[in-house]
Formats: sequence, C-alpha cells, structure tokens
Amino acid sequence: MTKPNTSCRPGRCSKYIYASLLLCLAVIIQLLFVYQFHDDQLSPPKRLNLTHEPDASSAIKRAKTDRCRQEFVQFVKDRRLQNSNEVTHEIVLKRTCPHDSESVQRVTRLGCSRQTIPSSNQSLYVSLEDNQTIDPESCKDYCFSFGHVYAAYNQASQKCYCADDDLINSMTLSSCDIFVGGEHKRREQLEWFRINGGIYNPNGKKVWRSTDNVNGEVRIAFLLSLHGRSLLQIRRLLKNIYSSRHIYYIHVDSREEYLFKELKTLQDKHNNILLSSQRFETIWGGTALLSMMINAMNDLSIYQWHYLINLSESDFLLKDLSDLETYLESNNQQSIYLKSHSMKGYNFVKKQGLNYDFYQCEGRVWRMGRRHLPKGIIYTGGSDWFGLPKRFCDYIIENKGQQDSLVNSLLQVFNFTLLPAESFFHTLAKNSEFCDNLVDNNLRITNWHRKQGCKCRHDDVVDWCGCSPRVYRWPDRQRLKQTTLNPSLFFSRKFDPTVSAGIIGFAETHLVHKVNVEAPIDTRYWLNVYQSPDEVLNGPYRAFSEFALAKTSSKFANFSHVKSIDVFFKEDQFVGLVYEYCGQQNLCNELMVSPKKTANLVKLDNGCFGAGLTLKSLEVNQGFDTNERLFRNFMPLDSQSDVVVHHVWLVEHNSTNSKDLRDAKFQWINPRGEMELVQDAKLRVSLKPSQLSLVHRLHKRKPMHSGLWKLRVNDGQRDCLDYQFLVFNGTSFGAQSISQAQFDEFYQVSHGCLEVNNSTDVTQQNNCEAHWSLKSRTKQFNSYNLTI
Repeated sequence: MTKPNTSCRPGRCSKYIYASLLLCLAVIIQLLFVYQFHDDQLSPPKRLNLTHEPDASSAIKRAKTDRCRQEFVQFVKDRRLQNSNEVTHEIVLKRTCPHDSESVQRVTRLGCSRQTIPSSNQSLYVSLEDNQTIDPESCKDYCFSFGHVYAAYNQASQKCYCADDDLINSMTLSSCDIFVGGEHKRREQLEWFRINGGIYNPNGKKVWRSTDNVNGEVRIAFLLSLHGRSLLQIRRLLKNIYSSRHIYYIHVDSREEYLFKELKTLQDKHNNILLSSQRFETIWGGTALLSMMINAMNDLSIYQWHYLINLSESDFLLKDLSDLETYLESNNQQSIYLKSHSMKGYNFVKKQGLNYDFYQCEGRVWRMGRRHLPKGIIYTGGSDWFGLPKRFCDYIIENKGQQDSLVNSLLQVFNFTLLPAESFFHTLAKNSEFCDNLVDNNLRITNWHRKQGCKCRHDDVVDWCGCSPRVYRWPDRQRLKQTTLNPSLFFSRKFDPTVSAGIIGFAETHLVHKVNVEAPIDTRYWLNVYQSPDEVLNGPYRAFSEFALAKTSSKFANFSHVKSIDVFFKEDQFVGLVYEYCGQQNLCNELMVSPKKTANLVKLDNGCFGAGLTLKSLEVNQGFDTNERLFRNFMPLDSQSDVVVHHVWLVEHNSTNSKDLRDAKFQWINPRGEMELVQDAKLRVSLKPSQLSLVHRLHKRKPMHSGLWKLRVNDGQRDCLDYQFLVFNGTSFGAQSISQAQFDEFYQVSHGCLEVNNSTDVTQQNNCEAHWSLKSRTKQFNSYNLTI
C-alpha cells in the first residue's frame, strides 16, 4: 500500500499558513471586540463609573437581557452629556397661556422672616430635597414649577422652601435691609418671594351642566385600552356604550394574543370599530401607555368626532349612554375633563416620582436616577382617565414633531417618566392655550381605598410604590346608586367579574337600564385560560388535566384533544374549571373539575387558640392579591409555585388587654413527612370585635417536592389544625408522584353534554343545559352582540 504524501508542495504550505493566520487573526479581533463590547456595555462597565448613580447601576445589574443593559448604559451616557451642557441642563420651557397677564411680574420680593425654617407646622410648607445645594434663582424657579405661590431661601444653609397662601397670611415679614443682628444673622434669615404674579391659575373649574343651547349631536371616540382575557366582560361593556354614530378604537396589550384574535371579528363586522395594529406593552407605570395614547390620537385624527374618552375592561357605565351624550352636547365641546390629584405642589412631584428618570424595558419600569425638570412651566397631574376634546388632541398631534413646541419638549420629558399619562395632559393643558379649558372631573368615580390599595402592589413591575383602586363588590350597591345622583359622573372603576359579576349585573340592570323591579341578575362568568391550537399548556397543568380526563370513558378524553379551558364563577365564587375536548368528526364533550371544599381542612380545633378567636377561612395557593385580599390563581400548584397561606380569623372576645397576643406556629411538611419550614405568627385579639387577615409565604428553594403537602398550625403546645394540598410537577401523567385516588380526594369531575360541533345534527345530549356548560356561555356571549 502506498503511503500518502504528507510533504508540502512549493507555494501550497504558505497558502495554508496564511489562511490559518488570517483565521486566527479574525478570531482574535472578534474576541477583542466582544470583550470590549461587553466590558463597555454590560457589566456595568468598568469604564463607566456609576458610583454616584446607584439607581442606574442597580438597573444594569438586575436586567436580564443584553439589550436592556445596553440601552441603560446608553441612557446614562446621554444624560451625562446633557447635564454637562449648561445650556441644555438649564432648559426653560415657555408658557403659552393667553390668560397670563401681559405685564407678568412673576417674582416679587416680599421681605424676610427671623425663622430659619418657615413654620413649626410642617404641613404648611415643603422643603426641597436635593443632593446638591440650591441657589436662590433655582429655588424660585423650582417652587414656581411645582405650582406653589411663594418661595423662601436661607442663604446660610442654602435651603429652599415652598409655601402657599395659608402660611404667608399668618406671617409678619420685615425689610431684609434693616434686619438687626449683622451680616451673619442676615444670612440665617429666610428671604421670601412671591413667584407667580400675573400667572393665570384658575385652580380648577367647577363642573357645570346645562340643558340649554344644545348644539347638535356629539360624536365620541372611545379609546379602549385592554389587557387580560376577560372577553365576555369586554363585550358587555361594548354592548352598553355602542352606537353607530360613535367610534371605538381598541388597543390590546402586545402580550395578549388570545384577546387580540378574538376581537378581530368585531372590526370585520363594524366599520366604526378600529383595532390598532400597532400594539404596546402597557404595563402599570410605563411610558408605553402614553405612547399608545398619542398613537391612538394620531390614528383617529382623520375621523370626525368631538371627544376622546378612554376606558379599560375594568370600567363600566353608571348611566345610559344617552345621558353622557346629552351632557357633552350641553357643554361647549372644548372642555378638557381631567381629574387633578388631591396632593399638590412638591409633595405631588415626590409622590409621583417626577424628579426621577424611569426607563421601560423587559416588561418593567426601572428607576435610573434623579433629574432636573425643565423650568418655566407649572407641573401638575392627577388621573390618566380623561375626556379630551378633539381640538386638544389635534394640537398634540400637530405639534409633537415640532422641535421648539411645548408638546414636543414635554414628550421628551415624559418619555422617561413614571406614570407619564397622569401628568403629561394635565401639564400641557395648564401651560398652553388650553389653560382655561380645564375641568376638574374625568366623568367617572374611582373606588379608592388608599389604606389598603397603596402597599407597593406593583413592585414586581416597577421600581416604585404605587396605588390601585379596589374592585366593587355586591355590598357596594347603594354607594354606586348614590353616585348616579351626581350629574357629571357616568362611569366607575374598578369592576372585575372574577371577583363580583353580581355588582356588574346590578349596575347594568338597575343603574344603566333603570329597571326598578327586583329582576334576577345572572352572576355566572367564564374566563378563558387556554385555547387550542394557538396556545400550549404543558407540564403540571397538562398532568392535572389528564387526571381529570381519566374520569371519563370517552376515547377522546386525553389532553391532545382539549380545545379550551375556562374558569367558571357563580355568585361571586370560583366554582371550577370547564374543559371542552373534541375527537373525530368534531365530536365534543365537556366536563368541569371542581375542588372539594372539605378536602383540605382535615383537622380543626377552634378552642385551641383561646376564647373569642375563631378561624374563618384558610387557603394555600399562589398569586395573592394584597389589594383585594384574595388569590388570583385558579390553576393547580406546581413545583415552581410561590406558595402563600392566607388565613382569616374572627375576633369576638372583648379583651381588656390591648396587647393580648396569641401564638401560632405554621409548620410546612413536605410529601416525605419532613419539616420544611416553621413560621411564627402573633394573633392580636383587639378590644373590639374585629377580623384578622394574615398572609405568610413559604420561603422554599425551588423546585418543591411534588405530592401531598401538609400545613400544620399549633399554639406552641398542641396541634390545632391540619391543612393538606397537592403540588404537581412537570413530568408526564404516568410519572406523577400523585395518585388518581389522591386527585379524586381533592377534586370532583362533572360531565357535560356530548354533541357534534358546528352542526345541528346533535348525536347525543346529556346535561347540555348545566349552569356551567359552554352552551350556556355561548348564550351569554351572543347576548352581548352589538346592534346597529
């Protein structure tokens, strides 16, 4: 056998060597580029010192994607460049309110006071907080921009204070030039200035209504900003606000494909319904919400209408649509309906985070650091639910691209602002030619319970603490009815059919349609959570479904044939999961999986914790809503769940000891019988009958063991109750550590009708009229069809 020739021919080896060297050089260059790119952009970069920018540094470290880290770094660089330029840093915007005095004497020196602070009553003034010292001119500019009437400056401490008439009217000021005590004492006194002389400030118009001089039919453009999967409720809302003379612009959050697909049919059937093809991720507090609103105004600018009113799936009418039409027709069609915040001045700026930059990325709003707002205008804000005249909307669209316009300048500010829609429209109207058109009303009432609704409930999506209103419930009927007496209120929020469909039925039947008789209210509601073939439901949810399907004898009862899953509610309570599964020849069947109410609590000794303390409820689940004090999850727990226990106690004992505390130990026991965690709780027995509502989270490294878990509660000496629950894992049905017998212990399966889909040829009917059946859902769905 001849050996291969391994020697190089002349010229051939050099080509190989050159090619190899070029390849190595290319790899080295690529590695250097990647290293430099990563070092300069992502780490946070060593070349970008963020010592004095902790918020930006934190955001870069916490970001999950390279894209967001790159955007954060570029944002920091852009801000540094802007702040290094004194001309750019000291941006002064121009008010164009025609009602400002022609001879504005904005700053007037009033005199001095001997105090080093304005008053011992801190509620009468605000102290500007800034890491850097403030000069006298900036002090006056800031107090003006924050909407205050007076500014006071202390030269010695370089502190700035803002105040209003309620403080200055009670003070005695003297001349600063003849102040006794020498130069040192003069520097310690407060020098006072009036800072808004000649500036038009109506302080909000009173809401008015007249039935005279009606100048023709009003056309409303409804902007529906939607998210979630509450299709039935959205159709119900549309049914009640629909008229062929109005326009309906629908924006569906970019993450909600099911809802977007389902609403497409409305656009196809009705030429006055527009479904936005440009979709934004409208998370709470994000800048995308304002971008969506501006985009909607742009799309609607070619149509003829008078008012733009925004709504969500959580809004509902309190009066008939004709009442709203009459109200708007009787006004001059120029009023800007915006509800202002009860908090004013610098306190509002701090509460709202206007003195910080925020950046939206990765479905989160990140705080990037403190900033200086442009001077020269007054910042204000309130609710982002509005009624805006078309002339104001057109003004925004026509000027948003003009470099020196107030609209464009404000958009540059509010594109990096938390909750921008809560301040942009208010600030623009107050400082523009529309300053006299503001009406302090947004045509609706909001169900605020700030003590419970302001508990940083949005910290999972934003670096800030925010508030949310509560959902109306059945006991709120009389309060809603009383609201209808106000002639300028037509909507209310929030409503949620998964919490209370009954209160929505009451509003629709008795308030909107004014049915006085005790008409029956349908409290049923179906919420879709899975729709084939567009969605995939794998892992533990699939295993759970196959346990349920195993309870039927149908040969098509396996997960591959599941068409849809709906969560079913009745009488404001979760009832179960409704499955529709179809086999050959479109033969479909239904079943409902309901939790057995008595399965979880296997042992209870109410006398264990002493007299006057009774357990009302205890539930283990995930997705606890701290505002509504309920769980939002209706699917089974799995090994990756963030497990929470919510327990409610009735306190009936009139204790004479205000510090009467009862000990309770919560012991989490895994399926192996091992103690995973012990948590101590204190149950406070008050002097008056009350209710305790407490929440504990199972702090356990994931994944959890799947199988039968137990939560045991004792008083430190004896066991008082045992609560058991199932945790599914992501393996297949046959590989679960849960048995069919255990599943049957916790869940009941009810069978529905068997019929041929999309055909009148019903092969068999069995329980098709069940209150939970999808046939009943279809009837409710069709009852919300729009009529022309």
